[in-house]
Amino acid sequence: MKFARLTAPHLTGWVTAEEEPAVRACFEALAQVDGAGKAVADAGVPVMIWEGEGDPVHDRRKAFADANGIRFSRREEIISEWCLPMARRARREYGRLWMRWRRKRSPGAANDARGNGVSGCSRRLLSGSIVA
Repeated sequence: MKFARLTAPHLTGWVTAEEEPAVRACFEALAQVDGAGKAVADAGVPVMIWEGEGDPVHDRRKAFADANGIRFSRREEIISEWCLPMARRARREYGRLWMRWRRKRSPGAANDARGNGVSGCSRRLLSGSIVA
């Protein structure tokens, strides 16, 4: 608790001297990971471990994943594999929604001064300069 109080006083201020043994017991229980690796490896369902290259346990988790045939991905890969395609889809959907709204609001006048039907901010969003 001394280290925790020094490094995160805002998170440990509520722990009184009489509660300290209980909090310590909780963290000791969380540290017991005997058999966790086997449980993950034998889960019987698809498993993926993802970790940032700068995370302290990156190399150990990568070695574990490689040894057990588990997919391992860096956090940076997750962003490019999953988040960017979702952002592109959201951008397309936003464009459709925007055009429907403009047509309902002013039929026949759905285009802006450039004739493309979207505002400057929306144009940047749809072109990808705001959401890549």
